[in-house]
Amino acid sequence: METRIGALTVELSGAENSKFTAPLLLLHGLWCGADVWRRYAGFLAHRGWACHALNLRGRRDAPAARRLEDYELDVRQAIAAMSGPPVIVGHDVGGLLALRAAAAARAVVALAPYVPQPLAAPTRCVRGTARLALLLGRAVRAPRARGGRLYIGDSALSLVSEPSAVLRALMHDAIELAATATPTLIVVGGRDPFVPITAANTLARHLGATLSVDSCAGHPLPVAAGWERRVGEMHRWLIQQLGDPLLALREESEEDD
Repeated sequence: METRIGALTVELSGAENSKFTAPLLLLHGLWCGADVWRRYAGFLAHRGWACHALNLRGRRDAPAARRLEDYELDVRQAIAAMSGPPVIVGHDVGGLLALRAAAAARAVVALAPYVPQPLAAPTRCVRGTARLALLLGRAVRAPRARGGRLYIGDSALSLVSEPSAVLRALMHDAIELAATATPTLIVVGGRDPFVPITAANTLARHLGATLSVDSCAGHPLPVAAGWERRVGEMHRWLIQQLGDPLLALREESEEDD
């Protein structure tokens, strides 16, 4: 089911049998949309999670972003519209956005997150596309051919162009990430050419986060082979980290307040 938060659209997968007090907010990465999460959302909704896969601006009929901060504003708007602090799950730049919003979350899971400066140099894919953006000053299409397969994975996904200002910011700006008390899991593929394990390890140490390496995986973790195992491990980690308050039915939780 699709719903709206202002001009933004959200793919909502209601829990088949509601078990958890926290909703899930799913954030896609560069060039993708909410449909990248459909496998995860189906798996998690079946296990009792209410899943909200956000389409950042520039998707569907929402106006395009003018800067990276517009995407952060989209995330804050989505969080404010939820019934309570969510668990935020992000992939790629969505992982970066999730980490930036960690203070407002019950927990954060960042899959192959974009690791910003000064913690790491710009990734190879963003370097190439950002150079083009700087030269042309216009929206940049998703990478094609082998680069596209490595970065996005599923050719059936709906793709959009990204504003040049977003790629410029990722390439040139120092983007602050601060440690919080929010439980945080970072998952990276051992065969990811865009988020090296060394950069993910630096990020995890900086944030005090748990790092999990899927040795056989590449960059498109939500859609690539092995996604069932990865989402199952994420589901178990969330339950272990958040414990009984997460598992309580909402009505019971409210009675305890």
